[in-house]
Amino acid sequence: PLPIHSIWVDPYTRAALKEYAWNRRTTMGDVVRAVLLDVIQNADDESLLGPDGVTANKRLSVKVKDKTWEKARDAAHAAGFSINSLVRRRLRKMLIDEGLL
Repeated sequence: PLPIHSIWVDPYTRAALKEYAWNRRTTMGDVVRAVLLDVIQNADDESLLGPDGVTANKRLSVKVKDKTWEKARDAAHAAGFSINSLVRRRLRKMLIDEGLL
């Protein structure tokens, strides 16, 4: 079984992510895993970041390989961000672009 890692998001982002995944007939976990892969490749691309400043008080648990999580975490730290902030802001940007936030 895959290990479980968590990202902290606000309730509105979580609800919008659920709708985004439903519209694409996928899961929230699949969307987050895709964002993690993007973080590994483009951690320093700030054009992919949405606004922050929201209270992230909901935990979003995702099954993801430790190796993938560690690569994304290291890439985020190298770019000067925490993994939670970088993933949350990328999710928010994607959801804003889709008109869900």
